[in-house]
Amino acid sequence: MGRYQFTPALIQETLTDELSLTRRVRLHARIAETLETLYGAEVEAHAAELAYHFAQAEAVTGTEKLVHYSLLAGDRAVTLRAYEEALAHFQRGLTARGVALTGLEPAKDEEAAALLSGLGHAQM
Repeated sequence: MGRYQFTPALIQETLTDELSLTRRVRLHARIAETLETLYGAEVEAHAAELAYHFAQAEAVTGTEKLVHYSLLAGDRAVTLRAYEEALAHFQRGLTARGVALTGLEPAKDEEAAALLSGLGHAQM
């Protein structure tokens, strides 16, 4: 008797392909907001996951939480010496804020300065 085994990644890919872009964005928004509530005081430990979902839902949720969690995830990655991961988080946050990645422009506010500083630290 033959048996089939589906890996979670294959199932996820198949289901994701069936969703429209609009529905996928809304689903990421709901996931992000639900996880944020569930994690409560532990959101910093899950910042990378939250940054990912808020990035996927940017069209619905805007950039505020995407930038916030990208900064937290980048800082956490630097602490863990995962510098390539940190670079990706800081770059995503800066891009969402509309800040050039050249580092030649002055930061517009504290959050942009923190992202640029984190980017520089991760690059070193």
